[in-house]
Amino acid sequence: MFPTVSKALTGETEITITYEGETPVTIPSNFIGTWTPSFSPQVLESPRLSGTSSRPNGRLDNPTAQATVYLNSFSDIQYIIPEPAEVRFHNPCAEDDSNDIVLPNAFIAMEDTNERNATDEVAVMFNFYPQAGPEGQVRYGGESS
Repeated sequence: MFPTVSKALTGETEITITYEGETPVTIPSNFIGTWTPSFSPQVLESPRLSGTSSRPNGRLDNPTAQATVYLNSFSDIQYIIPEPAEVRFHNPCAEDDSNDIVLPNAFIAMEDTNERNATDEVAVMFNFYPQAGPEGQVRYGGESS
């Protein structure tokens, strides 16, 4: 049964990156400006006599997530290395991980295209590219789903 009481999914988000065999690296919410997931399904279209039939095929179409991160210094970038890792988007105020979004195996790339000026803080963009695998590309709901 669909819930009858709303618990809005709003608030802070922290990003935890876990490289195999390493201690997890967490980017706290006060360092994150915005983050944007883009997880859209691929759609198969089939022409039929009655019109075109469209349905999702179970795969994602170019899945990515982006996060704008404000740095204390450029040396903070050393903790984010470009190799596959589990990436977890988590609300630090949440009771558990049931509202987490997890990329079980994602490549991470940094993009630095922000303008520098006298009034704004320095920020970089991290792009997360989930890879297909036995745990899927994107998992909603932490460990239990």
